[in-house]
Amino acid sequence: ALGIGIAVTDHNEIRGALEVDGDPGVLSIPGIEITSREGSHLLVYFYDAESLERFYRVDVVPYMGDGVMSSLSIGMEEIIERSRAYRSVVVFAHPYCAAYTGVCNIQFPKERLNNLMAAVDGVEVINAGNLNKWNLKCAVLGFNLNKAVTGGSDAHALNHLGRAVTYMPGDADREAFLDAVKECRVKVIGKEMNFFRKMTTNSSISVK
Repeated sequence: ALGIGIAVTDHNEIRGALEVDGDPGVLSIPGIEITSREGSHLLVYFYDAESLERFYRVDVVPYMGDGVMSSLSIGMEEIIERSRAYRSVVVFAHPYCAAYTGVCNIQFPKERLNNLMAAVDGVEVINAGNLNKWNLKCAVLGFNLNKAVTGGSDAHALNHLGRAVTYMPGDADREAFLDAVKECRVKVIGKEMNFFRKMTTNSSISVK
């Protein structure tokens, strides 16, 4: 209804991404948001759902914790390396944020962080669930890295969808879109959602 495609990137889970992939009327990007051993988040997008399924089965499930939001038992470097065995696009989610879920935190010394940034395809520069001051830092980081930039709604409810989007000129095609991300031919537009609305939605999800 919004006239946009969607990438469902649930935390350490792929059922939603696979369900959307099965709808021929929706342009979708199969993906997952992974919580590393350090507690920081990584987005991995795939060119096909079969690769996502295999990655999840072989490289995620054996290392998962007790809950869907739990950290994997493997670190960020190994997760990135494993994702490179597939046709994928690897992006740091909200690198700056109020918690350790962004990779730009004290757990990662400067040299290690530089190596990690060199290993990924890009960074998320607008996250609609993030605070504006942190998104601004993410945007500066993306500009200085000269890598791909992405934006996302971080939607936890339907009315959050479309708050931030990554876009490219041309036809709606999954492969062309992911190629454009890797080749830095996309742009990002969006804004943060109301903080109270975000906190209310997060609270309702946490008690389900």
